[in-house]
Amino acid sequence: MFKKKIIWGWITFTAFMAVLLLISTDYIHWFDQPLFSLLEKAPFLLYFSLMGSELVIGSVSVILILWLAFKERNFIGIIFTVLAIGGGNLINKFLKTAVERGRPEALHGEEGFSFPSGHAMVGLIFMLVLAFFISEVISSEKGRFAVYAAAVSLALLTGLSRVVDAAHYPSDVLAGFLIGFSYYVLCEYVYLKLKNNVINKMNLKSGLSPHS
Repeated sequence: MFKKKIIWGWITFTAFMAVLLLISTDYIHWFDQPLFSLLEKAPFLLYFSLMGSELVIGSVSVILILWLAFKERNFIGIIFTVLAIGGGNLINKFLKTAVERGRPEALHGEEGFSFPSGHAMVGLIFMLVLAFFISEVISSEKGRFAVYAAAVSLALLTGLSRVVDAAHYPSDVLAGFLIGFSYYVLCEYVYLKLKNNVINKMNLKSGLSPHS
């Protein structure tokens, strides 16, 4: 199952690089302009913008870390959370500075550069991290699927809300989703590797203890 995630991670990374190349040309307008017109008809999406804010993501991330530390004793999970969400935020800021794409010309009150959308990128990573840990305590396969479906849906709505208020181009949001998923897959891979190594070491010690 995770091998499929790795494949999709490479696919989304390749697609992100393609979008990155296209934003330096006029060809990206065929994608941006129609979606701007379409999403103008969905003002209700603005209500989802708060979910991708640093306040919400930061507050819930702290609660998750405290739960992992004191309830689950999952310290590798804390590394995963910080690496994914915190690292994703740093990468997003680096990409914005490196690309220096201006925001759409509108009275949205946003400062800084536009590409890729932080709400889309970090919001998706945040939702996937939450879904990952919630799904670990759910035994039903349908239940786990529902959790991930809800997480991805909320992330999509959050990202699209930034197009409605003209804070980002649609291509900024698409790029945020693509690189966000790629980076999340990398972080989950690191987490699973670390967790398996710890489990293997514990099993090895357990196997040797009767003969010590």
